Amino acid sequence: MKKWIALLMCAMMLVCALPAVTFAEGEDISGDWYLNRMREGDQEMDASYLSLMGLESVTLTLNADGTMAMDFGGDKSEGTWVYEGGAGTLTSDGSDVAFTVADGELTMGEGDEWMIFTREQPTVEAFEASPVVEAPALEDFNGEWKAVTIVAAGLPLPMSMGGGSEINITIQDGNITYKTVTEGDDGEMKTDEFSVVGELVDGTLKAVNGLNSLTFQMHEDGTMTDGYTLAVEGDPNMQEAAAPDFYTIYEKAE
Repeated sequence: MKKWIALLMCAMMLVCALPAVTFAEGEDISGDWYLNRMREGDQEMDASYLSLMGLESVTLTLNADGTMAMDFGGDKSEGTWVYEGGAGTLTSDGSDVAFTVADGELTMGEGDEWMIFTREQPTVEAFEASPVVEAPALEDFNGEWKAVTIVAAGLPLPMSMGGGSEINITIQDGNITYKTVTEGDDGEMKTDEFSVVGELVDGTLKAVNGLNSLTFQMHEDGTMTDGYTLAVEGDPNMQEAAAPDFYTIYEKAE
């Protein structure tokens, strides 16, 4: 994440003297380009994640006279650019950022970190989960469940965006075993596990882990979602619900 932000900041510093601008014959790449996604190694940050970070309105404008501008939601930076034969350079005080244009995408960066721009601004629609099963039986929750999607602020994100986390839940007649596998700062994978007993209340499987409450709901498409409440200042009698648009979707493990 820090590398991605550093790359963005590098792009924002593009200010220098105007060079000559050249085009590949018959190709004009001038105009507006919109940040569509970012890539680090084999991981990509798509439009949904960019929106969650507030980066959905990053625009690169290449003017026909060789000047350019980067607009980060109103925070603008100016500079210059050159381009020929499918490859180009954005230049700042003695420092260059290379880019290529192919298949309708402008890709800029270096090493393992890249930003990909497209002509059309990406749009992100709020995610809606499948309808909740109104009156599930306790045994409907039984099985091995694997977390597949995190929904944050109405945006679905892959589990890989959770810092290398893996969540697996085993449920049998209200007995819940919750296991997480998380990558630590040292790169080592750490496993945590706890078990609780849940109770089916008004179609929701509820359990208490310490001061926090866990809730699970079945959905018509066969998935399960979780939610929780947090004790306020350590008082189990005063609780506040977690944001309703932040939850995890689970599928039956094969």
